[in-house]
Amino acid sequence: METERNKWIYDLLFCGECGIHVPVFHDLAPSDQMKVDEWSLGKTPSTQIAMETGLSEQQAKSWKLHLNKPVQRKGQMNSSPCPECGRWLRTNSSKQCFHCGHKWHD
Repeated sequence: METERNKWIYDLLFCGECGIHVPVFHDLAPSDQMKVDEWSLGKTPSTQIAMETGLSEQQAKSWKLHLNKPVQRKGQMNSSPCPECGRWLRTNSSKQCFHCGHKWHD
């Protein structure tokens, strides 16, 4: 019998505020996205999330702690989030977001 491949695709992003790596899910099937949205309500125990996704219990806990908070990628520890989309800017003095295109030049 063939083992099913782990369908939960995620990146581990570094949180510059608390210093831990946080899983961020992407490329999910609609049914899996519905599960993640349900978990985002905060009532699902991290042990259940860990069992369903293959994350460690610590990673599942860090995911729950960082719900709806932007997480910085490596090298962005001195930047701030875009005021429009919330994704991290390249530098703290950036005046344009390369993700959404929002500009706030003088």
